[in-house]
Amino acid sequence: MRQQNNITVVHIIKGLGRGGAERLLVSTIRNHSSTYQFHVVYFLTLKDHLVSELSSAGATVHLISASSPLQMFLKLPALLRLLRLIRPNLLHAHLPLSGAVAALASWVLGLPLVYTEHNLPSRYHRPTQFIHFFTVRRALKLLCVSRVVLNDLTDRYNVKSKTTLLENGVDTELFNLESFDKAELRKTFGISEQALVVGTVAVFTPQKRLDRWLQICREVSERNPTVTFILSGHGPLMEQLKVDAADLLKRNAIVFTDRTSVPEKWMATMDVYLMSSDYEGLPLALLEAMSLSLPVVATSVGGIPTVIDHGVNGFLVQPDDVGDAVDTIEKLLADQSLRSKIGFAARTKIVQQFGIHRMVQELEQVYRELPTKNLSA
Repeated sequence: MRQQNNITVVHIIKGLGRGGAERLLVSTIRNHSSTYQFHVVYFLTLKDHLVSELSSAGATVHLISASSPLQMFLKLPALLRLLRLIRPNLLHAHLPLSGAVAALASWVLGLPLVYTEHNLPSRYHRPTQFIHFFTVRRALKLLCVSRVVLNDLTDRYNVKSKTTLLENGVDTELFNLESFDKAELRKTFGISEQALVVGTVAVFTPQKRLDRWLQICREVSERNPTVTFILSGHGPLMEQLKVDAADLLKRNAIVFTDRTSVPEKWMATMDVYLMSSDYEGLPLALLEAMSLSLPVVATSVGGIPTVIDHGVNGFLVQPDDVGDAVDTIEKLLADQSLRSKIGFAARTKIVQQFGIHRMVQELEQVYRELPTKNLSA
């Protein structure tokens, strides 16, 4: 029997690769109070990089193997059987496809559903928007990672009454530059201790506009041939990006990391962090980079301007203004004191407003306010 004061939450997510939503899940579970017990259900077998980290954080992880979005829906009976065994009090879903599967399970079993919106619904493809509508209607509470996401969601679905702003949080103790030996990390990764390094951590999808990122780096490199670039992450565009970066690879000017790389270690080797996205909710990697005292140059899209005060704790550029991005990066690379000043202000902002403990406290308040159901009852 479950102790009366314990609440069991089942998180349902498409995969456990090293994307922002997935890494945020690890941080939140790691920092929850002992009142909560967590299970995590995922579907994509190849995206299992965070399984051990979630287990270490105290969650029980379950794979319901599916090789495609359609198969995820066909696995609904398996999910229902698992949930009847776990007997959770509520479901918490992430990302549109897994959110829709969770909404169906919530409907069949009568379980309360929380859904976190990590991105802009208006940017989803039409089929995704169709199934997303059911999730939004079924969820008792919709959590939005930035004000921009909240406005986009409420404008689209008229669900303001059950929508809550829950901005992403970062573990500022883990993402603290003082915890890392930068010189030793560079030695481990084969990067010169004297090099100036520009990098990013991302899922390699069209949203991130890494073609633009490479264009910016190429122009910086032409005038600053000793600069090293790091592209850390994985995703469907990996091979194409390596083709596009052939000239940089040939000169050993760029490093692609592997799928299992730990983001904070690569970030700790960088001098400047560059984001080139076309749209964002509130990217976790941005908060992590700022927490590591990195000066950030980022496109002024989505929730990014709610974190970066231009010229104070980072720099904003328009998405298509490659020249401005290049000039800003070169300005930072040429001035160590400016990098230190901006980086210090960046970390201060994150520590004061975007810590993981603040986020977890707000999330637990959402959980406490929901009606819960025990399937054993």
